Amino acid sequence: GLRIAQVLAEEGMMVREGQPLAILDAASLKPELAQTEAGILEASRALERAEALRRKGTVSEAALEQARTAFAAARAARDTAALRMERTGLAALAPGLIYLAVLGDVTQAGQPLFRLAKHGLLELEVRLPEASAASYRPGQAAALVFSADSAIYPSAIRLVSPRIDPVTRTAYLRLPLPPRAARPVGSFGTARLSRGTVA
Repeated sequence: GLRIAQVLAEEGMMVREGQPLAILDAASLKPELAQTEAGILEASRALERAEALRRKGTVSEAALEQARTAFAAARAARDTAALRMERTGLAALAPGLIYLAVLGDVTQAGQPLFRLAKHGLLELEVRLPEASAASYRPGQAAALVFSADSAIYPSAIRLVSPRIDPVTRTAYLRLPLPPRAARPVGSFGTARLSRGTVA
């Protein structure tokens, strides 16, 4: 992972699209870039040798094509490493509310640093047994109830998960919270759906 050089945003902040959230330290990428530069030099020399030998008829066209492919792959690896060096700033992909910031000293592969509620709209995520998931569709009406009060808030299914969790054998639904039903992230709620009540 990359070292986090500077954090520019925190949980609870409203951010605009493109607003910088964090800056990563590019220094740790320099060895990778140097390695790819060495790789492209080696592949270039190998291609030159293959071209010279092909002109003499001592190597096949297939061997020359293999050298060309290796050179193209080395150049692509160098370009990718150079691009990573340039893109060390993390920015918001959309305007919204940062509801989770998972920040340490170093980034972890596959671990998001920030989670953002687009336009500040929060959602209730409902888990359903695998057998029930197919019965629901986006747009179906629902009613949301939270343990903090007894009010009922109208909503509708926005998203039905396209996959089943292999461990829990459940799928999830996502239902947007009306502005007047805004709750702290992590609050417990229940969705009343046409087939019953699912939490």
